[in-house]
Amino acid sequence: PIPTTPATSPIPNATKISDLPLWDIDYAQSAIRFEGTQAGAGFAGVWESWRAEIQFDPDNLAASRARVVVDIHSANTADGERDRTLKDSTWFDVAQFPEATLIAEEFSLHSDGYQTHALLTMKGTTLTIPFVFQITQAQDQLRLDGQVDLDRLAFQLGTGDWSDTTWVGQTVNVSVVVNATVKTF
Repeated sequence: PIPTTPATSPIPNATKISDLPLWDIDYAQSAIRFEGTQAGAGFAGVWESWRAEIQFDPDNLAASRARVVVDIHSANTADGERDRTLKDSTWFDVAQFPEATLIAEEFSLHSDGYQTHALLTMKGTTLTIPFVFQITQAQDQLRLDGQVDLDRLAFQLGTGDWSDTTWVGQTVNVSVVVNATVKTF
């Protein structure tokens, strides 16, 4: 995986307090990736700077919670022109909205593992998104794998001429891998 580093500004205030232990995230072995289409061809990218506070226990979903903050400046698609364009006002408008945040405080079992209806805020728009994920555990080592398809237009990403889905697809797939340790479960 592409190495990532924790972003630096504080994580938004919690509305839910939990006594569960915090996951100690191995950012070098974790990633938040995205895939989309441009002019009919697929492209992939990664956010290289993000941080998270995860308190998740499959045996105590009621006390589980997660907060994730992504530094939007850190988007890397391996195409300099596309990366610069993503930062301008018609896309993420990083001058006004440098971060995206996800807050998850309600979890349930799902046929594919677990699900949360998280609050995702990007470019000043907050929407509830269903995020399905799996947790695997080997002793104190944890791994979260999940993904979600996002409607970029619902978040006002790609306005003006970019709103034409002929040029850039409307759906962006975001996949998350988090490797961590936790002291007790």
